[in-house]
Amino acid sequence: MDQERVISMSKNISKYPVLVLLGLLVIVLCSASSEAFSSKRSDSHRIFLQYLQAYGPDSYSDYRKQLSLVTDSTNGITAVSPNWYHLNNSADGTFTGPWELSSGNYNQLVAVAHHRGFEVLPLIAADWDDTGKMTLYNVLSQKTSRLNLVNQIVGMITSSGADGVVIDFEYMSGSTGPFLTQFMLELSSELHARDKLLVEAVPSRTSTSRSYTAFDYQSLSLAVDYLAIMTYDYSTSEPGPIAPPDWIKRVLDYARAQHVAMDKVLLGLPYYGRDWASTGPTYEAHALGLAQALSRSAEYSASIERETTQADLVGIPHYSYQDESGTQHFVYYDDYDSWRAKLGFLDEYNLGGVHCWSVMWLNDNTARSLFSLLRELS
Repeated sequence: MDQERVISMSKNISKYPVLVLLGLLVIVLCSASSEAFSSKRSDSHRIFLQYLQAYGPDSYSDYRKQLSLVTDSTNGITAVSPNWYHLNNSADGTFTGPWELSSGNYNQLVAVAHHRGFEVLPLIAADWDDTGKMTLYNVLSQKTSRLNLVNQIVGMITSSGADGVVIDFEYMSGSTGPFLTQFMLELSSELHARDKLLVEAVPSRTSTSRSYTAFDYQSLSLAVDYLAIMTYDYSTSEPGPIAPPDWIKRVLDYARAQHVAMDKVLLGLPYYGRDWASTGPTYEAHALGLAQALSRSAEYSASIERETTQADLVGIPHYSYQDESGTQHFVYYDDYDSWRAKLGFLDEYNLGGVHCWSVMWLNDNTARSLFSLLRELS
């Protein structure tokens, strides 16, 4: 480095010492966490993450049932993520689960998963409402509560024997974004020092100027091992496909344009569809799995069609029917053909794997066929 550049840098450092130190901190944290965990990520090209979804103190048997449906379906890492934990609105950085944190249920489920060769990454979520939004801001913006949350997560992983964590903080204001990134950097440093995985579930974005501005894909991707982009829930309030491929492509193109390492990106795969009931000017939607969608079409003798586009020649299955009360329903869901089409993005974008919401929507038959498909395409 020449002398003039050294002098110039010295002047800038003296002028903006805080900014320079913050920048150096981010670089050091990212570099250290990446080096600490590179060995585990390099063991397999892809991770196939299956969410387990159950609720309440009586959910132990539901988790066991869903876990029994998962098979070692890939040549990569198969992991399960039970939706165990919820961030408390006391905003002190604590969270609770379906059972007392000292309950042996957590260890037993982790042990069962490990016996079957699966890694376990418990999920921590927050309320999807204004209260949850304020809780996230209050927790993440304050150093004391933020570090308490980091310590709580480390303690949970240690006591349960889990292999890491999935952070699922979705509903937050744009002003919370920088604090979210700081939290992920701090959590990353602690987990990677212990050789644990860090996955963050993030909403889908196609532009820097639209919703979910709190989620800086590039900065977050530097902290985590995998960025699980939720490429589903495209249609919620009105009938339509849950995860149309042309939209998924726009989301992945946006991530790549933000200089995200695509082998860190997990493709979101929905195991559910929706039945929208027309209730006047609005619709009332209920989720359903593939088996239920097929049985309902048979029950009402509904003709299944496929909604295709130029970018999706396979198409999304859908149908409509009228129930006994005369209410009109519109159903969109995914089947093996549409799942196969979406999984083609793994190779097209060199993605790190998939994350699938959720095993709750599968049964013995659909799980067997779906995991066979994942094995074929992994």
